[in-house]
Amino acid sequence: MNNFWQRLITGSVFVLVLSLAVLQGVVASSALFFLAALIGASEYLNILDKGKKATPSKFMTFLSVSVVQVLFFLVSAELAEEIILLGAIPVLFIQVLVELFRDKADGFSRIALAVFGTIWVGLPFALLPYIGTVSGTYT
Repeated sequence: MNNFWQRLITGSVFVLVLSLAVLQGVVASSALFFLAALIGASEYLNILDKGKKATPSKFMTFLSVSVVQVLFFLVSAELAEEIILLGAIPVLFIQVLVELFRDKADGFSRIALAVFGTIWVGLPFALLPYIGTVSGTYT
């Protein structure tokens, strides 16, 4: 199969799944973006592994991305107030402590890469379903 046709079919399926998830509501779109965030975090960690430099803890990266996703889902689905979003701060702080006291060198590099991964990958995918529920935007 030609590369063009393969990309065209893949893109069409992606657009179809994304459209259906958004039309289904907050739960379906949050689940889709949660899956995308986990895949994105995995790819981010794979890129860091190829560099053979300081790599953050995979468990803590997936945990922090998951916590950010779940907190924003709870607010998007109106199951919790927006104050619960402050719960992401202790998770980031714990991530910093775990990276700082691991038995490997380059502690500060791992801290920077771990927090950057959570903010760069987890936060945008968490905000996508949340945007439509903020009062004054699309409601």
